[in-house]
Amino acid sequence: MTFEDLYPHKDGLAEGYDAITKQIAAEGFEGMRLLYRLGFRTTAIDGLPDRFSIGRVELTPCFGPVHTQRTDIVQRSGSRLIYEKTMHVGLRVGHGRPLLIAQIKATASKAPERDLAALRKEALSAVGVLVASLDERVALEEVFQDAVLLSGDSEQPVLSLDVRSRLRKFYPRFMSDEIMEGLAHLSTVSLKDQPATAMAASWYLKAAQQGPTTDSVVLLWIALEALTASKAEWRNVPKRLKAALEEAEFDVESLPVSIGRLYGLRADIVHHGNDKPDLMPKGWYELEAMCRSLIRHRMGVVSDWPIAVSTNYLGGLQGLAVERRWKSAGRTIMTVSQPGDRDDR
Repeated sequence: MTFEDLYPHKDGLAEGYDAITKQIAAEGFEGMRLLYRLGFRTTAIDGLPDRFSIGRVELTPCFGPVHTQRTDIVQRSGSRLIYEKTMHVGLRVGHGRPLLIAQIKATASKAPERDLAALRKEALSAVGVLVASLDERVALEEVFQDAVLLSGDSEQPVLSLDVRSRLRKFYPRFMSDEIMEGLAHLSTVSLKDQPATAMAASWYLKAAQQGPTTDSVVLLWIALEALTASKAEWRNVPKRLKAALEEAEFDVESLPVSIGRLYGLRADIVHHGNDKPDLMPKGWYELEAMCRSLIRHRMGVVSDWPIAVSTNYLGGLQGLAVERRWKSAGRTIMTVSQPGDRDDR
């Protein structure tokens, strides 16, 4: 059996929707059948079944292209928070290339963005099991992700949902003389002389790009352990981290969540498989700030750029909502004239 591309807007002319920014009432999806799709570039393997399953995740090798859609969001520079959004409908991916498509049929709730996040985790776990059973040639890199809503008993495709990257409110920030001096200092350092810090920075980067997820909590802890490996009492990670932060003049006592509890968050994820720990996402933001502080300290960077990204140094910009204007041509301008005082991922 070959792969059936159920994406409903192959001509690119129909309206598409981003499930997370909710251009339409997501409550209308509740109870509808939903087909989640995650596609990977693969290597053709002789004898691999045309279709097989791991749990309820259906896996289908095929040759592209497969149709999907993508939402691009770009934050403008300047003293106001303005986002430009463009949706590309009816995209063709994987032209003439071998692909592996992971699909899950589920029932939509009132919160499709949460549905799709949970389905992504399930699909990735199944593909991970497949890669461990064979090897990584079966899922070399991710090429698309979307979901298709199905109508009635016939389960015909009627609507596609775009799963965009997490959106964060980066408050307006400008380059000061101190920041420019910090960047100039970095040209004098050697990453080869600080291999642990260099490695930690790469783990931190992966976590920061991913945002507050359970996976990136683990990445942040790997970075923190690399940054504190030379401290005394190496078996006691929380004490080691506290000493390193105090050396970097990080105000440990002001942390809303203690280092010990943050280490417990790691244990909940790594040792107990908890994918919805109580300290998320608050704990993630604290760990992120710790990583930034220690990397700057290790690299000798002095900067007035906030350690916590949610810090807003334009004091008058507080507390009002985002204005969103949806245009049928597929372009949205979102203006935040007075944003809230915290990150929005």
